[in-house]
Amino acid sequence: MTDGALNSLFSQHCCICNNLLTNADDFICPHCLACVQTARNGNYVESKVAKLFWGKTQVCRGASMWTYSKGSHSSKILVEMKYGKRIDICRKTGRMFAASLLDKNFFSDIDVIIPIPLAEERKRQRGYNQAEQISLGIHDATGLPVNTHSLVRVVNNPSQTTVAGVSRNDNVKDIFSLSENSCLDNMHILVVDDILTTGATINSAIQEIMKGANNCTFSILTIALSDNS
Repeated sequence: MTDGALNSLFSQHCCICNNLLTNADDFICPHCLACVQTARNGNYVESKVAKLFWGKTQVCRGASMWTYSKGSHSSKILVEMKYGKRIDICRKTGRMFAASLLDKNFFSDIDVIIPIPLAEERKRQRGYNQAEQISLGIHDATGLPVNTHSLVRVVNNPSQTTVAGVSRNDNVKDIFSLSENSCLDNMHILVVDDILTTGATINSAIQEIMKGANNCTFSILTIALSDNS
């Protein structure tokens, strides 16, 4: 779907304050965007993203654009992306984040983008997979291919937001499967999701890929990192 078609689906108001936007391509006003950016913790919270996977998975690099806390501006954006049917926000946010990382050579040796898949039932209910739409935005900025067929979610597990503590690892155990026709050997894979909390879901996805693909390396990109991480 083109940007023009996406824009035509939504009234042009800021997704946070609801003020009218002067640019039809925007989804957030300059004031609210500045508030979100000011709340960002450090340089795209890259070091904290990597630390979540120490001792679990070898991650080349990782980054999140914003930190997330309940009731924050970033949380309102994520709610719209996930539950508000705002496909435009998903794609534009992915594009904006990727564009901001281009001069850091973040994507220099990455071969393919794999978004964290939704279970088919949940995808039908929601109408789309927000991680997939974010990945398409990253593609718009980088030209990297998006692979949505190799990794499949085979269990419609409860949302991680409803599960506490160590139970999150059990909640995402064996929920993914790698397709038989996957050709991911020797690839540097960028795994993409909307929000990173404990890293359990992404780690489960990476472990499943590693079972069926040889000599892969991984990097991670999410729109937000929970301040409870």
